[in-house]
Amino acid sequence: MKSTAAAFVLLICLASANTFADTPKVKPTVENRYPGPWQTNFNMSITKTLSRNGARGCGIIKYRESSKEKGEYLAVCSADNKHWDAYMVWPNINEAMGPYSLD
Repeated sequence: MKSTAAAFVLLICLASANTFADTPKVKPTVENRYPGPWQTNFNMSITKTLSRNGARGCGIIKYRESSKEKGEYLAVCSADNKHWDAYMVWPNINEAMGPYSLD
């Protein structure tokens, strides 16, 4: 699972490097790609996609849509509102990657 997470981070960094090539002063960050605020309203497609991909402990879900890729979401979920796991979610194709730690 750690190699998958590392590969995902590398892909995001490479994609971000290409995205921001014309704006050298902008440092690519999660906040740039998934701008706030966190959405907390119930989203059936994100919830179903997380469930279908084995996400556990997702009684509380917050999410942000990508500013670069329509239909791509950064979702965080928790069972207790204390420990949060992050997932990349693509509801249109029923795919999710994660969990990733928010450390």
